[in-house]
Amino acid sequence: MNGVAYARRSEPLDYSFELFVLDQRQLALIEREYESLAERFDLFAQRAAWKRVIQTFIGFCSAENPSDGALQTLTHFLYLTLFFNEARSRELPLELALEYRAVLGGAPPASEHPVIRCAHAFRPRLERLLHDSGADTSAFFHYVDLNLSAFVRDAGRKPAFVDDPDTFLARRLHTISALGYFEFWKLLLSVSPRAELLFASDIFRCQLLSAKIQGLANDLCSLARDARDGSPNLTLLVAHHRKLSTDAANTLVRNWHDQAVSEYVEATNALLALEPEPRVRRYVEFIRSCTRGNLESMRALTSRYDC
Repeated sequence: MNGVAYARRSEPLDYSFELFVLDQRQLALIEREYESLAERFDLFAQRAAWKRVIQTFIGFCSAENPSDGALQTLTHFLYLTLFFNEARSRELPLELALEYRAVLGGAPPASEHPVIRCAHAFRPRLERLLHDSGADTSAFFHYVDLNLSAFVRDAGRKPAFVDDPDTFLARRLHTISALGYFEFWKLLLSVSPRAELLFASDIFRCQLLSAKIQGLANDLCSLARDARDGSPNLTLLVAHHRKLSTDAANTLVRNWHDQAVSEYVEATNALLALEPEPRVRRYVEFIRSCTRGNLESMRALTSRYDC
């Protein structure tokens, strides 16, 4: 590996995008909402640790000037989502995922599992959001399904070095939950199907590229921890499949990341140049801020990541 390539790999990740950061009052609001949910449903054994993760991520990955109601509803949704993210490392029965999806869609609960009770309590909030926004939920539920599918498959078959890196990266787009998170913000920002339709393919490209950037950044920043813990990581898979050193594989993954960033910047600038209506523009600007916000979240959670 030449010195130029190594130097580039060693440079810290950095995005020059505008970043929307919540203030202390808003962070306190998220904390209170989390504590209320934890008292009622107690989904996490490590309550304080997951509160920090949720508060940090929403703090860096929100739209500009969100309402208090949006932040409370978002906290509830992320509390549910991260339960399944965490459960896949232990046990995640298919029947539980199916019941959760049904209850989220409006079906009555069939069990007293805490996550089902939490989803049932979330449903009225979702219904009010849909009534107020007039947005379409089809894409949101589609990505919820893909997210759950990826979690259940991870729980049923732990990723190993036999996994193909391309397949791993495709699944990574869903296990990081970015696409479902984007679609939920589309509801929160009241982006109607009519307003979105003209720009739908452009928005979709921005969403996919941002999710890819976030997945690649996550694996770049968690390489040391994953190597130590034996957790799946794209760099380690690339090193194994291509018979490269870890440094050489990391350089390759970093190049993929940098290329995705370049494509994302071009796609976002082209979309904004089309002058979409204000709600669509605000949503596109949120995705851009969230792309950087994910990195800032990992930097804040230093015990989990090294960025």
